[in-house]
Amino acid sequence: MPTPAEPFSGSLLDKAEPTDHGSIRVALNCAILQRGVSGTANTVRAIVQALTGAQGIELIEAAPVSERSPSRILNAGRAAIWDLWRAGRSAKHIDVLISPCNIGRAPRGVGHLLVVQDTMVLDYPHLFDPGYAAYARVLLGLSVRGATRVLTASHHACKCIRRRWPQARVTVIGWPAPAQVGGAPRALDAEPLTVLMVGATEPHKNHVGGIEAVRLARLLTGADLRLEIIGPPGRAEGVLQGLLRVVDPRGLWATRRGTVSWSGLTHAYGRAWALLQPSLHEGFGLPVLEAAGHGLPVIHTGASSLSEVCPAGDAGGSAPELLAAGLRRLLDPAAYKTASLASVEAATSRSPEAFASALRSVVEEVAG
Repeated sequence: MPTPAEPFSGSLLDKAEPTDHGSIRVALNCAILQRGVSGTANTVRAIVQALTGAQGIELIEAAPVSERSPSRILNAGRAAIWDLWRAGRSAKHIDVLISPCNIGRAPRGVGHLLVVQDTMVLDYPHLFDPGYAAYARVLLGLSVRGATRVLTASHHACKCIRRRWPQARVTVIGWPAPAQVGGAPRALDAEPLTVLMVGATEPHKNHVGGIEAVRLARLLTGADLRLEIIGPPGRAEGVLQGLLRVVDPRGLWATRRGTVSWSGLTHAYGRAWALLQPSLHEGFGLPVLEAAGHGLPVIHTGASSLSEVCPAGDAGGSAPELLAAGLRRLLDPAAYKTASLASVEAATSRSPEAFASALRSVVEEVAG
């Protein structure tokens, strides 16, 4: 099975092809890449791959000196100064600045492409760290109002942005599938069967509902279903750990893993039976697309943008009973093959080539 490249971690300048003097000089704010593997970092990697070596475009890394302080306030201040001021001035004579993480401002006379992943932190502030929610309240609107163009990955997120900022010029370009399986659906494997959940343990990811769904599916079917949870610890980590100690005290069927490398995540998608995405809210749902890129059947809640990414995986809601019913259906070999084929089709419709072409067109428009 093909695997995606490792996330970008070096200098764009080392990877870029020589360009002509008439090229559009594009600075990409790469600060997020200093924080390890994450969904947002992977979207930056997709932008890098789409623009590196593109005819008529010269891509320039904009990365701060890595400085982390024990003080969250100091770190937030440094991040704001970088995103709003220094990133756009770290290279001379640029035509476009791309800010991929919701916050940013470009110097006067420079086109600004602001990527807004979603507005969840404003729509549901109680689900997020209070400090981060306050940070976003102050800076997200400032960034959107000053952007030449706003880029987002789902029509759901686009509606949320336009509801808050009606004058914003928003373009929707879905993120590309990072791997594809050439159109071949998977067949149902022998038990045990691993259900994968991927994402930070934040409240809106609803890991608790996902654990309960797998527990119910095991009881209802008698199948040897295993659960593997991958992602960095978030504010709901304690609740998740407490529930695992209750439902599987001996660790017979549930495994909690933390952050893994991109190759480790790719391996997990390759050997899993299904991806379960029990999220209550999603700006896009990148793990759903990553799983689809491996032909892995997906069961999700249908919340927010998830049905845009993979329509066939919609369980009809977030109730554990509905999610368990979705998993139960995948135990039928014919249903499993159909679900895998639907994932392949979802990934094929979001090719890296189509993404690169659309993104380059937007960059050229923003450059004027």
